[in-house]
Amino acid sequence: IGRTTTLLLWTLVCVLVGLAQWCVLKQCLTGMKWWPVATLLGGAISSLGFFTTAYAIPLIMGGTFGVTQWWVLRRRVPKAWLWIVAQVLAAFAGLIAALLMPVDAATGNFKENLLVMGTAVEIAASLVTGTTLIFLLRQRQN
Repeated sequence: IGRTTTLLLWTLVCVLVGLAQWCVLKQCLTGMKWWPVATLLGGAISSLGFFTTAYAIPLIMGGTFGVTQWWVLRRRVPKAWLWIVAQVLAAFAGLIAALLMPVDAATGNFKENLLVMGTAVEIAASLVTGTTLIFLLRQRQN
């Protein structure tokens, strides 16, 4: 897969994740209309992480997502700064999940391997961010 295809797929993932999170957040918090925009902006900036070393990717990607989304979340929940930390941890969890996937590079089936690894990344990251989101929303209720 080339750079253009990778970036297009990444944009699609950012849009889908942003919309899914927005669907949950708009039920609990007011003023969340900018969440999908913040997610897409974070995704655009974080795409720079694709062109760095693998170990820098979680810091760049998680950090940019965290900061752009925090900007929307910061006035709506206490301890919103934890969202930045959660996004970095989610990115590391995703990287670890991808590295642990039993894919065989020798088979040459790159698309199938990418699908398996991408799914593992999203599941791991979603577990971290979903848990953090529940925690942050509960802090608002207390």
